[in-house]
Amino acid sequence: MRIEVILDGYIVRSPRSIIPKAVSSTVTLVEGRCLIDTGSRAVREELREKLKGRKIDFILHTHNHPDHYGNDKLFPHAEVVNPMEGTFRLGDAEMGVLSTPGHTPDSVSIFMEGDDGLVYVAAGDAIPTEDNFVKWVPPAINYDREEALRSMEKIVERADIIIPGHGKPFRNTKRERYSGRVRS
Repeated sequence: MRIEVILDGYIVRSPRSIIPKAVSSTVTLVEGRCLIDTGSRAVREELREKLKGRKIDFILHTHNHPDHYGNDKLFPHAEVVNPMEGTFRLGDAEMGVLSTPGHTPDSVSIFMEGDDGLVYVAAGDAIPTEDNFVKWVPPAINYDREEALRSMEKIVERADIIIPGHGKPFRNTKRERYSGRVRS
């Protein structure tokens, strides 16, 4: 499956607040016709330019926050798919959808096997940044810290490459630690 990060997401915070001053999600293009998240309105022109001439047929959201769906209107003919735990077929390609709550109750992560044989996950804000992964801390904004940490574990157990909600993709260096781990 062809997986291409079109825009790296970002979060800009003031030192004294968890509420972002500026934010937009990572935007991922799958098989040249499906977007995972569409970013905030702040990146609208850049996204329009990067996708000029491409026909987007489907949009999947990792969760229902405007920094992840702010540009859906750029693609009026695309079907916005409400992913539920299970699978989503895109032609011959299959994407796994896994519930990963904690940041929000409706958060999901999308798993895909890339052309290189690696498992990629569009984690949304279940793992918003590489820093959350490295320091092993849940998203700053969450409704349930423990649930968020369990969702991070679910992602790390399966993914080779993590596409965070707000940043560049990175290699999962913790997979060995969580694979096959016995839970109480």
